[in-house]
Amino acid sequence: MPPIPSVRIHSPVSLPYFLQVVIFAAFTTLAYSQTWTGNAAGSNNFGNATNWNTGVVPNGVTATFGAIPGTGDNTKVVNTTTARSLTGISIIDSGYSFTGSIAYTLAGGGIDAGSGLGSTSMTNNVTFSANQTWSIQSGSSVLLNGATLTLGSSDLTFNGGGILVLNAARSGGGSGAADTVVTGNSTLVFNSSDATNSVTGGNFTVDAGSVLAGTGRIHLNNNNRDLIMNGALSVGDLTLGSPVASSFAVARFGTGTGNDFIFGDNSLLSMDLFSNGVNDELLAGSAGLSTIINANVTLTLSNPTGYSFVNGDSYDLFNFNSLTGTFTTVNLPSLAGGLAWDQTNLYTSGVITVTAVPEPSAAMMGALAVMGMAILARRRSC
Repeated sequence: MPPIPSVRIHSPVSLPYFLQVVIFAAFTTLAYSQTWTGNAAGSNNFGNATNWNTGVVPNGVTATFGAIPGTGDNTKVVNTTTARSLTGISIIDSGYSFTGSIAYTLAGGGIDAGSGLGSTSMTNNVTFSANQTWSIQSGSSVLLNGATLTLGSSDLTFNGGGILVLNAARSGGGSGAADTVVTGNSTLVFNSSDATNSVTGGNFTVDAGSVLAGTGRIHLNNNNRDLIMNGALSVGDLTLGSPVASSFAVARFGTGTGNDFIFGDNSLLSMDLFSNGVNDELLAGSAGLSTIINANVTLTLSNPTGYSFVNGDSYDLFNFNSLTGTFTTVNLPSLAGGLAWDQTNLYTSGVITVTAVPEPSAAMMGALAVMGMAILARRRSC
């Protein structure tokens, strides 16, 4: 706890010390940082002050992290040196961060975060021992920063309407048949791009109303595992203050039968364009990977920086190994007068270009003039 600041009481009379302390307490709110160091046994609820600096998360429970009564504290660091096997983690107050190099093994309880808690970060490794649901509510986000998320053969369902950010060096499902589902109007920002470990062992599905975003690479494992986009795919890290040109990749991992990258009916794809040749990219050129665009799929290209496009600007958007289908709607940034978007190569090379609208030639204008005069003369003669 920081030292108590000195207080000077302006009074014509000298007050006893205990009255000065009472007056100080009445007008001063102390706030200080608490760190859970995990030294001795304690209960599973770390929402009361007596368990702080004396408690350790016991195995086999759902550890609840809540407010610390009477402290006014909003900085809570959970740091332990002992690996824990938990049913789940429940976060019900803001200001938490989980640090240290130890691993959490989670059973069916997963990770829950209440609504409106802001950001909670975790640098620990997390391993699944059973299928589980992570429920992060609206107004809250959980960031896995530098941790390894290992699903093994367990399924992950992410819901709640909040944000889960995978900034992990590695994440995914290994070689097991682990399905991943993003549902309930939730957003998964997938920034993991490790070449051999950002693997999903099962199907990866984004339901309608939910969003998959990020700068990472999803590797689909063998045996016809697919990425199924029924919601929105937004290329780039949505947690950044200002958008930057990014790439998102879908690839195959290992050998065996082919895999599909599917845009389901009424799904969305959004990407940003910047200055000439600088843009978001969607990379799906891995051998054996088929991209399929179903009905009523919308592609939206935005101009977040307000760049003024000029004739000749060109943007390489896609790289597909094979492509079936086309976008029903393509929303493009507006252009100055005399310019137009050329989408001729959109489904072949993935390139769109800004071109000048050709002006009618002098010969064509003359021919039109002669034709008009002939029509006028013919009407007069009738």
